[in-house]
Amino acid sequence: MTAPYDMSSALKSLMEVAAQLRATGPACRLAPLVLMHDRNRTPDIEELAMRLPEGSALIYREEEGRHDLALADRLKEITEDHGVQFLIGGDPAFASVIKADGVHLPRGRYK
Repeated sequence: MTAPYDMSSALKSLMEVAAQLRATGPACRLAPLVLMHDRNRTPDIEELAMRLPEGSALIYREEEGRHDLALADRLKEITEDHGVQFLIGGDPAFASVIKADGVHLPRGRYK
């Protein structure tokens, strides 16, 4: 399945910026290039995860209670193999189960 947008030039530009930030910027725990999963906008998330450059990050997110354990396991394996950080969006308990690298907490959700 192909993305509904042209990733080639945008991804290349982002990868170049990310590489420059890594090379010249201060040490940062969160990657300078982050792909945010969205079921409707990134239906080909596994393919995109495989194309992310080393040192970037992927945030897998679903609506509360809709996480797909099998997909999350595959994404965890892909990101580990490619040197990409793997975060779970909005669900610290699921992040713990999947042994993600971190959690992305949406603004305003946890006050």
